[in-house]
Amino acid sequence: MKVGFILLITLHAFIHFAGFAKAFDLKELKELTLPISKPLGLVWLLAGILFLGYAFALGFNHRYAWLIGFLAILTSQFLIFYFWKDARFGTLLNVVLLSVVIYAFGEFIFEGRVSADTNTILKNSSSNSSAINMEQSLPSFPEPVRNWLVRCGVLKKPDIRYGRITQHAFMKLKPEQDDWYEATAVQYTSINDPAFIWTVNMKLNSLLWFRGCDKYMNGEGSMMIKANALVPVVNSHGDKLNVISKPMTTLATIKQTPKHPDF
Repeated sequence: MKVGFILLITLHAFIHFAGFAKAFDLKELKELTLPISKPLGLVWLLAGILFLGYAFALGFNHRYAWLIGFLAILTSQFLIFYFWKDARFGTLLNVVLLSVVIYAFGEFIFEGRVSADTNTILKNSSSNSSAINMEQSLPSFPEPVRNWLVRCGVLKKPDIRYGRITQHAFMKLKPEQDDWYEATAVQYTSINDPAFIWTVNMKLNSLLWFRGCDKYMNGEGSMMIKANALVPVVNSHGDKLNVISKPMTTLATIKQTPKHPDF
């Protein structure tokens, strides 16, 4: 689907190049009946270049692809309004592209907040002078935990200040629901300065997904869930989350256990 979308953007770019070609008499185009001046021809060229840049950035998952796409759509729609008689149908495609850009912007904002909180947790953990020595702490753990830690090889690792866990799971929105949805999650946990941040991406279909963030920092817990990383579904704070601060059991029931943590 992504490849098809990129090809659609590329085709849209070359349609804009047609306006440039007409303005500079490079090609006769009967479909464009209105005269195009050379300055406006350069604007057509700019729009085409921006759309190509958007397609390229999208292909490489650049974090600012949404911004290039927005500038391309803005430039394109200006030309469409100016040459409405010939170019009005391009508005339909621009509306589709704009919806994708808006969702990408939501993802950009969401990831920015998560990255900032994660960096704060890791920075505080690194600046903390104390750490856990697993080999010395091993006798205090139950036998199953001791066996698991030995198999993981964690005893040969440096003293632990924080942990990172990645999860590949199947989730559902309600316990009584039959369908399970694939999800991926990452959690960072600070050991001595108690804090964690857990983020999940659960995809329902090609058009709808949920981004969630459950965190506990500075003695305060919070839970945020957004549809397509943009539309708020849950935004909770308060004493209960401060005390309990568990992963998102209200969002989903996890079917598959997490992989071994990365210490």
